[in-house]
Amino acid sequence: MNNEQLAKALGVNVRTIERDRLRGLPLPADGEDPAAWATRAKAWRKTTRLKPGPRSRLAPGDAETSAMVRYREAKAQLAELDLAERRGALHSRLDCETLAVRRLQDLQAAFAMLPDRMARRLYQAPSPEFIKLQLAEALRHCFEVLASGDVGGSMDAGDAERPAVADAADGERVGGSIDPAAGA
Repeated sequence: MNNEQLAKALGVNVRTIERDRLRGLPLPADGEDPAAWATRAKAWRKTTRLKPGPRSRLAPGDAETSAMVRYREAKAQLAELDLAERRGALHSRLDCETLAVRRLQDLQAAFAMLPDRMARRLYQAPSPEFIKLQLAEALRHCFEVLASGDVGGSMDAGDAERPAVADAADGERVGGSIDPAAGA
């Protein structure tokens, strides 16, 4: 029997017969009745039919193995992150937010003290240009200290005293270190 006769006996397209033969469709035995072969071929197609959708390239037992490999890799990555955090090479988002709040509080304190500091310097100033230069210098210094990351450093240009700023989160006073672990 040729593919056209097999397709007619099975009630499918010739291309389907060609595709199924590549997948292992049993051929009719010598002298086998086409109806008997069609029954046997339908049973074969029912048991070997590919289900629609994505096909896994893993063998049935490999799925569990693959899941265990992914689990072990994820666990190892978490252990590496934990070690990096303990060594100080990594820090949490909360540490970053706390540091940013402290830097902004220092900037706020520097701006709040600006009128008092400038009043002493500008008392009997010789000209408006001198006042303008002094204000620009004080603001530049505040922003330079903020940009350098010196949270605990003085933002006052030349003033020895600086009021301590209370941390909004836990009421602790900001010290002279930008290390987030120092404040914890």
